[in-house]
Amino acid sequence: MTTKEKVNLDKETYKQLRRLLSSSDEDFEIACENIKNMDISSIAITLLAKHLVFDRRNQYMEKFTERIRLTIGGVYKSNEAIKGTFDFSWKNIIPQFINSPYLTELDKEIITFEIEELVGQTLVSLDYTFIKNLKLELKW
Repeated sequence: MTTKEKVNLDKETYKQLRRLLSSSDEDFEIACENIKNMDISSIAITLLAKHLVFDRRNQYMEKFTERIRLTIGGVYKSNEAIKGTFDFSWKNIIPQFINSPYLTELDKEIITFEIEELVGQTLVSLDYTFIKNLKLELKW
């Protein structure tokens, strides 16, 4: 009998999974299988869901129903209860993460990366192309 060791998530692997989930149907399935075989927090799983839209997000959330932890009005809701209705905006989702007992240092690093990327892309779209790198410190 062989034992199966789970792969730990790191920031680079997170970025690769995010890219695969948004690619072809085959890449999406490969990414989902990889996630199932990883040691990955519920917050990281939810962050990956945030990048998906419409049916792709619903497909993803169905695959990881038991691993997604979200609350509405301070009450934990199952995936079925939030399907298609949960507000995945940063304004709504950041408090979910900050108040979560599952928040890890890696989760904080990934969230910071996501916010830095979002702000950086926004500034570049406003023609602030002179910005090379953006570092933010988030209040936890």
